[in-house]
Amino acid sequence: MKSVMSDKYRHLRSVVMETENSVAKSLSSVSKHAIEAVAHAKDVSTEKVVEIAKDVNKNVHRNPWPYIAGTAVAGVLAGYLLGRNRK
Repeated sequence: MKSVMSDKYRHLRSVVMETENSVAKSLSSVSKHAIEAVAHAKDVSTEKVVEIAKDVNKNVHRNPWPYIAGTAVAGVLAGYLLGRNRK
């Protein structure tokens, strides 16, 4: 009886070890894919930011007054909010 129980536990132990190895490989693979996805997202977002910055630069050079007025309004609003009395 003892040997039968011992054989069952050996089999169970080997199954657990195989499962552990499989999970470790899966996690390694997921980690590798996640790192690749983050690197790709970084590259794509960098390209998009550069493209948007170029578009804004062209628009500002074509017609600067709306941007100057917007900046002035934002400065006045920030000054008002930061300079008001909080009583």
